[in-house]
Amino acid sequence: MKILTPFLLLTFFIGIKLNAQDVVLLAGSNISKMQIVSESESDRIRTKEMGAQVGVGLDFELTERVSFFPQTHISFRREKVLYDILLIYLYTVEESISNYFLDVPLNFKYSLPVKKGAVDVFAGPYVGFQLRYNSSLRFIDPPARPFDYFTFQGDILDRIYNGYNLGFGYNVGSFMIHFTAELGLRSMSNPELFRDIEKAKNNVFKCSIGYKL
Repeated sequence: MKILTPFLLLTFFIGIKLNAQDVVLLAGSNISKMQIVSESESDRIRTKEMGAQVGVGLDFELTERVSFFPQTHISFRREKVLYDILLIYLYTVEESISNYFLDVPLNFKYSLPVKKGAVDVFAGPYVGFQLRYNSSLRFIDPPARPFDYFTFQGDILDRIYNGYNLGFGYNVGSFMIHFTAELGLRSMSNPELFRDIEKAKNNVFKCSIGYKL
């Protein structure tokens, strides 16, 4: 976390320097779905798990209802994968995957005033960077165990990806709640890193609570 903190602080101070109308602190949860095309993917069972994110957003008013709303998120995402591997015997393993990403959505936001606040609708491109990949294997149905637990840290996908961001939300006073979908366009697969994966696109669904400073 010490490495990631400067990204959030930099966004915060840039917002103050550029006189953004609002600097917004964000935190929430996410569910990610990695769309993978490979020869072995049909035999795998993927289970989505809840992750979390924190971030900073800047709100630059363009018109009375339209604003430019760029954000920076540090995102922690998780999933589990069940599959068989052949190591002398056939083993069933459960792989727990946890990833850290830096997400930068560049949204344009339209706010529609209502009685006690405003309804927000926003969209725009985003770029992301994979900061860290962790994978742990647990043998759950072996005739004999070559090892009980195995942990891998490294790269099997490209670190940079992009896509488009869609969302809506509601804000009242200094508080807001936003629901977003980050849909990947660029495949993160790289045969030089891992030959088995032909395509890999990352889709993330987020719920964030925000506070305007």
